[in-house]
Amino acid sequence: MAATQISAERFWDLYFRNAFLTLERLDRGYLGKASGEHARAQPPEGLLRDRVEVEVAISFAALQEHDYSGDGRFALIAKRPAQIERAYQAVVDQSYPYRSAAPFGKQRMSELFLHIRDTMRPSPITLPALERITVSLVENHTAAQNQPLAALAWFLGERSERSSSAALIAIVQNAPFSPFAKHRIHFTAVDTAFAALWKVNDKASLGAMLELMRLTPDAGRRKIAPLFERLLSTHRLLSLETCGDDYFRPDYWASVLRPYQNFTPGDWVAYDVQSLFWEIRYQTAFRLLPDAAEMFGKLGSDEVATVRDAVRGRLSKQ
Repeated sequence: MAATQISAERFWDLYFRNAFLTLERLDRGYLGKASGEHARAQPPEGLLRDRVEVEVAISFAALQEHDYSGDGRFALIAKRPAQIERAYQAVVDQSYPYRSAAPFGKQRMSELFLHIRDTMRPSPITLPALERITVSLVENHTAAQNQPLAALAWFLGERSERSSSAALIAIVQNAPFSPFAKHRIHFTAVDTAFAALWKVNDKASLGAMLELMRLTPDAGRRKIAPLFERLLSTHRLLSLETCGDDYFRPDYWASVLRPYQNFTPGDWVAYDVQSLFWEIRYQTAFRLLPDAAEMFGKLGSDEVATVRDAVRGRLSKQ
């Protein structure tokens, strides 16, 4: 049976709900299998229904017609303050453009950021200072630090700098599932750190995550595998549906990484030009070296206008 052609609105709804079981980014568009609404039903209703799966397709041309400027899921990513002190103050002022959900509401995030600034005094507020505070909160962890730690993990993810991966991994290494954790950090901070790690997109950190995956029980592997899926998927989604039982096997992900073991940060940036995820391609527009004309050309014709706009903005400043 031929795949059902869907609208851009439907495609992005499935994308942001993580409803794709399989997905391929082909020469002219996407082809995938998605879980229907019944598959997301809560128990007991969800237990009484078979999983609904649909084959769907959409062309790049159809995606290019979407109103990205009027869709906050895309437009807000470019509205984040570039200067870190302004971004920090925007959280305090409750004016930060929250595209990606923070672990707490705006008022609580404001209170936490004020607390961090007043008690830990990162003056001036710099990324290295906030990374050091994050590591310190892990090393000297108490239950009272769970919320500040989660708030900082989210903010590091928003900054999307590879240097933050070490601080975020420190949180994950002290997750309840980690067999050698010195502390048992609350799942809110741990889950926030995992979400931040894919935003930071430091492929060099995947070696450490692979070793942790080898040591953890199934609960840890279920948390770690989606990070590999997100950071390594290019033309094809490396999902549970695609990989089968291999999805939770460290040796499988080691085999995926093996051809890239000598990659430099620049090599990984080139790799990300072909990422399946538009957020990573958007990030890549800012990470490319100025002379990467061919790669700028590929991103400059991206199906997502937000990515194309990032390329134009970057090239206009060179």
